[in-house]
Amino acid sequence: MRTSDNTIRISSSARQAVSTDTIHVIGHRNPDTDAICSAIGYAAFLRDVHGMKAEAACCGEVSVRTNWVLQTAGVSAPKLLLDVRPTASTICRRDVFTASPHQTFLSVYRMMMDHNFRSIPIVDAEGRLLGLPAIQELAQLFLPAQTNEKTVAANREVRTSLLNIVNALDGIVGGTAPELEAIQDLVLVVAASSMETTRKRAQQFPASRLVVVTGDRPEIHELAVEMGARCLIITGKFKAASSILTQAAEKGVAIIYSPYDTASTSQLLR
Repeated sequence: MRTSDNTIRISSSARQAVSTDTIHVIGHRNPDTDAICSAIGYAAFLRDVHGMKAEAACCGEVSVRTNWVLQTAGVSAPKLLLDVRPTASTICRRDVFTASPHQTFLSVYRMMMDHNFRSIPIVDAEGRLLGLPAIQELAQLFLPAQTNEKTVAANREVRTSLLNIVNALDGIVGGTAPELEAIQDLVLVVAASSMETTRKRAQQFPASRLVVVTGDRPEIHELAVEMGARCLIITGKFKAASSILTQAAEKGVAIIYSPYDTASTSQLLR
């Protein structure tokens, strides 16, 4: 809302608004000739100088004197708006952005940032509302309130698909990737330790759920394929050797290349 002299610029919250793009310029309530003429002049200024869809209006009856002035000048009387309070129909939108239950929280977060949303509706295939996560709730996934055995275990577990992982990482699929769109309960194992430590840690979980994350470590690449992991993610724009790609295809191990370093990749996956 802006003022110029005794006029007020009001957005299309009026019930009688012509369209959602219309700007109504209104003087004070029970307007006199100055208020009406100022509204007409400022609306013309907005149209001619700024290219806005502006229209003069008033919130009270135009007096006999003002009508005489307008008729003499050959100008039509402003539109009468009895109520400028916003209603649900004037502030709601039909082009609603939604997310599906199987999208990664990162893709939902990016959608919020792109459109400056604080929350976004999650709907099923039939358009029914399932939930409305807020940006504060998504932030807790990055910054848990406390760290203990339970939260550490939860940080390893990800329910998603390989396709979602590729999208979250802006990654590339190397070789074959069976059942790319299947939603699964996966376990992340970041191979930042020695070969034996990584092996022991990985053996705690079913191989079909394992997602091994590592950089330029050919021995870990070989270990992940040997164990029949669900997926091997190679970070830092490094690539697997051709022999690893061949073995991975034979054992049904998907390989994804991430452009980020191991720490960033792990954070994006969580």
